[in-house]
Parts: sequence; C-alpha cells; structure tokens
Amino acid sequence: MGGEESSALRSTRVVSLVAEGFFRKKIEDALRNVGCRDTIEHRFCDSLTDTRAARPTMVLLDLEHPHALTTLREFGVNVVAFGPYMNDELRAIANTFGATVYCRTEFFEQLQQRLRPYAP
Repeated sequence: MGGEESSALRSTRVVSLVAEGFFRKKIEDALRNVGCRDTIEHRFCDSLTDTRAARPTMVLLDLEHPHALTTLREFGVNVVAFGPYMNDELRAIANTFGATVYCRTEFFEQLQQRLRPYAP
C-alpha cells in the first residue's frame, strides 16, 4: 500500500535528455536539493522512443543532444531547453517550437526554482 500512496503523490513526470554526464549530475543534484522526490517521477532518456514511453509532463532538454530537434517537434511547449551561450541560432530554433530556452548557466541557476512548485 505504501508504494501505491507514493505513486499517487507523483503527479509530474519529468524526462531529461542530456548529452553529457556532467549535466546529468547537475540535474540529479537539483532534484535532490529541492526535495521533490515524492512528487516528481524523473528519468533520463536517450531516445525519442524512450521519451514518448515516459509520457512526460516536462522535458529537460540539452539542445546538443542528438534527438533535440525531434524532441522539440514532438513536445514543444513542454520543453525546458538549454544550450551553449554562444549558439543563439540553436536557442532560437528551440523558441520556434514554443520551448522555454536558457543558456546553460542560466538553466542550471533556474532549475531548482522551476522544480520547486512540485515539491511537497
């Protein structure tokens, strides 16, 4: 029964597609620091197929991930994307799909604030 209660609390499914392990660690740290483990179901995915199967509410997307463009096409406004500071074109493309877009530094500075509404 405890597992059922825990599952019922989780109303937000977040998927992360990141190109580097360094970003993975930073996302894990942000989730842990906010303390939303019971309200957010989070997983890292490597492909669009895995992302679809997770049925995410929010997608955290590294714009340098090999599946970034197809993920933007499919999940658009549910994407919070980040990319290199010097690549305005890449971030502009993500904006055209309705994603919320940050440069990397700003994304990691804002990540805890974006997750905080889902914390208990």
